[in-house]
Amino acid sequence: MKTEVRSIDEVYTIRGQQIDVVTNARFNVDDGEQVFDEKLDNNAILIALDQYRKFNGIITPIRIKNIRHSFGLDQRDFATLLGWSVTTVASYETGSLPTDTDNKMLLALESDPDMAQHLYESSNESMNERGKAALEKNTGIRKR
Repeated sequence: MKTEVRSIDEVYTIRGQQIDVVTNARFNVDDGEQVFDEKLDNNAILIALDQYRKFNGIITPIRIKNIRHSFGLDQRDFATLLGWSVTTVASYETGSLPTDTDNKMLLALESDPDMAQHLYESSNESMNERGKAALEKNTGIRKR
């Protein structure tokens, strides 16, 4: 079967909101029918998610990683700092949309890294020594 890639308009519904995207899809040249292409389909979903994030002020996975790295923390210690599970942090960093509450927390932490002091005071008993040392080194935060 001979195929070709064409640009198409698609509509995705994300959290009840319709997102229109222009993306690529694979088509059978002989009959014009769309053919499944996992790579192109996954890319279309990522484009839709990025547009949804942009329209709704949702932090991106890259920005979440940048916050975590600015504190010198691995996912486990970052999760402990925030009072979340490691799975939650990992899923947000790989593209899952954060809850509204978690998004607000991440945006606040991004705009005001000093808020980590309060988080550290309430989570340092659970944080391992490596995480404590990294956070203190990269932010100047100390347990009060």
